[in-house]
Amino acid sequence: MVLGAGAASASSLISWATGEQEYYFEAPATIVTFLLIGGFLEEWARVSALSAINRLSEFSARQSIVIGDDDQEDQLDVASLTAWSLRWVMELMLL
Repeated sequence: MVLGAGAASASSLISWATGEQEYYFEAPATIVTFLLIGGFLEEWARVSALSAINRLSEFSARQSIVIGDDDQEDQLDVASLTAWSLRWVMELMLL
């Protein structure tokens, strides 16, 4: 893209300097404009997605109920769970 826009700009500049009538300034200007708009839209989408993910994380569970083999319910904070305890909870759910 940059090579094409640069070549069109250089060709148009040379044509303008030598007095020819064929200029191609609109093509590189259009390409650069589309690149800038695309970059802006990409950044806007990234910020919007990050904001949505942060809002969704507010709805996550704060506590978990674990039912043991003796049908006793234990309430645990999700922040205190480790990978091993999560594996144990998942195994209980599969049984």
